[in-house]
Formats: sequence, C-alpha cells, structure tokens
Amino acid sequence: MHKRRYTKKISRNLLKSKNLHVEKIFYFNFLLFIPILFAKYFFKIFKMKIKNENKINNKFLNKIYEFIFKIDVFPVAEKINPFFGISIFALVRKIN
Repeated sequence: MHKRRYTKKISRNLLKSKNLHVEKIFYFNFLLFIPILFAKYFFKIFKMKIKNENKINNKFLNKIYEFIFKIDVFPVAEKINPFFGISIFALVRKIN
C-alpha cells in the first residue's frame, strides 16, 4: 500500500545512490494509464470509497488487462519509450 509516486529521474537517482548502474529504464503500463485515471475520477465523482483498488476484480476485466499488459510491457514500451506510465522498469548492474 505504498503511496509515493516516482519519476524515471527520481528512480535513476535512487538507484545510483545505492551504487547501481542503470543500464535501461523506461515507463510501462502506459496503455492502462487512461482507464485507471478514468476509474479514479469515476470513484471520486460518485464518492465511492475504495480501501484497496486491487480488490476491484472480475474475470472479464482480468482478461482485458492481461491482453493490454502483454502488449504494453516490453515489446511496445521498450521501442517507443513512453514519457508516462503506471510503472517503471529498470535494468541495473551493481558497481564494484
């Protein structure tokens, strides 16, 4: 239930401060950004109290999200390098 949001710049700096070399870093889950943003506003407008967004779940939605996630994660995100997303991927190497 971590509430802090990170940017690539902040993530890169945190990793470097831990003596790690960032080989690659990019946002992903950018295709789900708009639906998630819409859902957050929907809940806010209709004053729906959600303790944990992960509890909103059903098989149909999971299939849709799984399909989008498979498209989004590496094949697309790595090639187009989106400037926003829900998650950040970082490939790091420990500096000796």
